[in-house]
Amino acid sequence: MDYIKPKRKDYRRLGKLQKRLLLLFFGGLAFGLSQNFGKQLKVLREFDREWNNIPNQTINNAIASLYEARFIEKKKQENGTMEIIISKNGIHRALIENINIMKIKRPSKWDGYFWIVLFDIPEKRKRIRDTLRFHLKKMEFYELQKSVFVLPFPCVKEIKFIAEYYNIRKHIRIIEARSIDHEKEIMNHFKLS
Repeated sequence: MDYIKPKRKDYRRLGKLQKRLLLLFFGGLAFGLSQNFGKQLKVLREFDREWNNIPNQTINNAIASLYEARFIEKKKQENGTMEIIISKNGIHRALIENINIMKIKRPSKWDGYFWIVLFDIPEKRKRIRDTLRFHLKKMEFYELQKSVFVLPFPCVKEIKFIAEYYNIRKHIRIIEARSIDHEKEIMNHFKLS
């Protein structure tokens, strides 16, 4: 997977609805522009019943603000219609939003392996080191030591994404282990048998 490094300057305050729309565009949603905005709303409402409670004008305003912020753009199709798609700036911002809501999926059955994340980030990048710890704790990793975190579920893709995002890939190692010291303590923490 190729990673796109988000630009920090793209961070502006977005409302909850704007964030959800941006993440939908990031996931591949595109709107065809027509005279009837109701057709576009119908597409949104097919995703989730929750959209039914949001007034049309509110969604329209959220899309307009994303367009003004250059997170989405219009693209003319061969048949003459216009489509709204996510822009490069929008991709960058969606990545920022994704890292803030990232979770590790817990499989229905544990495979008996532990994933150990080790990092040695220089003191001059202390803020990033603390931010990495924050993300790992938020994703429910077990802190074995200050720079050693354990999770009994696959997490390589997510850790690589975070490492790429913060440009710390060379400071992080991921180990897949069949057993680990303090195994019982970790298993109890995650309620594994």
